[in-house]
Amino acid sequence: MGLRVREEPTVKHIAPNGLTVEMVGADETEFGDEYAVYIGDGEGEIVMWTADEWIEEPKVVASVVNAIMMGTVQGPAALRASIGRTT
Repeated sequence: MGLRVREEPTVKHIAPNGLTVEMVGADETEFGDEYAVYIGDGEGEIVMWTADEWIEEPKVVASVVNAIMMGTVQGPAALRASIGRTT
């Protein structure tokens, strides 16, 4: 599943370290009528979540927030390296 090309995200934040966080609206995702959060950098998408995921399991919201914080504070490379790592 790739990131669908779109003109402008609903909300986009670019951190000084190059991390991008996009909250896209229902009509802008490749998944249909839902919202999604994409986190990436100049190399592309690092991680994403759809609204269905955080509605089905509200604990996912903590993962979204943690990923945004880690990527902003430690940088996109640290976030990319942490994906799939378990504690």
